[in-house]
Amino acid sequence: MRNQNIVIAAMLSACGTALSDVHVTSVNVDAIVNGSPFTITGNASYSQSVPSDVTNDFTYSSIPDGYHAFVIITIINTWKCGSMDAALNLADATGGGFTLNRNVSIFDGSANVGSFQISGTVHETGPFAGVANLALTGTYSGPLDLVGATGYQQLLHQSGTNEIHGTFTQSLSRSGGDPLSVVVDNLWTYTAGPGLPGDEYSNLQIDSLTFDPDSRVLNLTGIGWYEMVPAPSSAWLLCLGCLQMGRRRR
Repeated sequence: MRNQNIVIAAMLSACGTALSDVHVTSVNVDAIVNGSPFTITGNASYSQSVPSDVTNDFTYSSIPDGYHAFVIITIINTWKCGSMDAALNLADATGGGFTLNRNVSIFDGSANVGSFQISGTVHETGPFAGVANLALTGTYSGPLDLVGATGYQQLLHQSGTNEIHGTFTQSLSRSGGDPLSVVVDNLWTYTAGPGLPGDEYSNLQIDSLTFDPDSRVLNLTGIGWYEMVPAPSSAWLLCLGCLQMGRRRR
């Protein structure tokens, strides 16, 4: 019995450690889409590993006419994910918090069918806790047969003092047509933190994405990580130098 109790205690201790190593960000979004107000509330969770397990559980108070919950899904998906090598995630680069300004454009072929702005603040409230208070506004007139989304590789660049810029594209898959293209432009500003050590990628791989229209709960699972943008190889730099020399001789 004593040995059994020791095993149980060890298991409970391990579970407690595992739970404490998951960062949970409370997400609160006040949205107006196609003129209709609604809220999005829930948690975004990140394991403290590389890559990090990412989970979003968001409840929508309602879904406006002509809108689908998959149109805007990647609000703060990688901010607390683990980093490779010398890379820093957004939380560490900004000293634990930032102001976000995001512009999102949705295209069906060459036609722009959606335009959105997302703004607000995201910051840590403890070692494994954070809060995101955001506002989302926009319009959408595209198809509603959305069934999934791809992940992305976002290029991050230190664009100024206490200012980081990021861009990425992703696709929204459909059941009855060609995928939609999503173009995202981000600007994060902050008051503390070391900034980025160099250009970086933030990566998100989506494993599953579901939305229950009855409970209005969106669930996303995947993995995310940060990595430095690889420096050009010496062979490439030598080749580039040869090309430049050749142009000068002409």
